[in-house]
Amino acid sequence: MLGSKEDNMIREDFEKEYEEIAKETGGKVRIFETGGHPAIYSNAEKAAEEVRRFLLEDD
Repeated sequence: MLGSKEDNMIREDFEKEYEEIAKETGGKVRIFETGGHPAIYSNAEKAAEEVRRFLLEDD
């Protein structure tokens, strides 16, 4: 799950919500310090690297 602390379109407690979802689904959370909505667009290069890293991880 990708998020941005500067995103004004999401809840203030989104980080906690993302962590809870990740625990239930086995997902990963990456929160960017800057950027707007959506995080995958406003942090495109960093987001692409996070997605790549996630897909290449060994379980």
